[in-house]
Amino acid sequence: MDTHIVILAGGAGKRLWPASNSAHPKQFLDFNTGSSLYQRTLQRVLKLQYPGLVIVVTHNEQADTIARQSMEVTNRLSRQKDIHILSEPQARNTAPAIAYACEYLETLSPKNCRLLVLPADHLIEPEKAFTEDAAKALHLAEDGYLVTFGIKPRYPETGYGYIRSGEPVGPGYMAEEFTEKPDLQKAGTFLDKGSYFWNSGMFAFTAALFMRELTRFSPEITHPFSTIEFSPPLPAKGAVYKIDIPHKLEEIYRTFPAISVDKALMEKSTNRAMVRSSFRWSDVGSWDQVAEHFPQAQKKIIATESKNNYVLSDIPVALVGVTDLHVIVKNNVVLVCKKGSSQLVKKTVDSLKLNELQELL
Repeated sequence: MDTHIVILAGGAGKRLWPASNSAHPKQFLDFNTGSSLYQRTLQRVLKLQYPGLVIVVTHNEQADTIARQSMEVTNRLSRQKDIHILSEPQARNTAPAIAYACEYLETLSPKNCRLLVLPADHLIEPEKAFTEDAAKALHLAEDGYLVTFGIKPRYPETGYGYIRSGEPVGPGYMAEEFTEKPDLQKAGTFLDKGSYFWNSGMFAFTAALFMRELTRFSPEITHPFSTIEFSPPLPAKGAVYKIDIPHKLEEIYRTFPAISVDKALMEKSTNRAMVRSSFRWSDVGSWDQVAEHFPQAQKKIIATESKNNYVLSDIPVALVGVTDLHVIVKNNVVLVCKKGSSQLVKKTVDSLKLNELQELL
């Protein structure tokens, strides 16, 4: 059975504003390392030895950047694997995006296949542990399960969903319960119980099972795809293909709810399992996490009696008598945020929208 890798690269990355914005979202940030989060993800999956394609689902306005960054990776690694870029006319969250990939694969090769679905902007290490856990998940997928990866919580995080692990099944466990982002008290209870895991947003399943279960629980997503006809892939350079947006796709995307695969399917299906991940994971979802995972690389910082600050700036920054701050100067916007409070950045972004300041986003 072929195994295709689906990379979801359509996120906006509100929590990393102002470095991440609508023109240059989170997955394209490199934090002065030379490789963006998307490129790190692509490098990781190109090393997997599964026969099949890499399908990248992204917003139409981001497709050219995805193609360029993909070519940079394939040239650097000399990896010969086809990468097909599917453009979405509108952002509708992960459930429609995965269904789009399934329908496209059906037109290329109408036979069942396994999918490994990964966000474009997560950090995972070591790669050997990820490869081993992916094999477990794909084994469960072939046995008829919708599989997710659970991350053992290190602290009572309120920014993630949680999964309750059940009885063992094959190389994994039954996924008994999905809980949306809890308050601090409940997150602490989950941590103490030891049977709850962070929901990583990574999945494995067969395309046939995914579409069958999605049709059962969210037919408003799957049924409109029956009217779509895909054109043959148009080659760019090397093994990177940008697929033309099919006729009617923009029309049907307007009818889709903006809904995650967790809400549309995983919380409702009973055919679900979980692999307890052995790798280290971060969704790089806040400036606190950026500061944790990426060393300070800013060159022009003048610090006087200041410590424990993280700076990412397009211009020189002087810090005087301050501690525990994030100072982000990107895209002609300045963000000053106390460390430990960076989850509030999303509220700031939402406030800008309400106050009709979208030009800052």
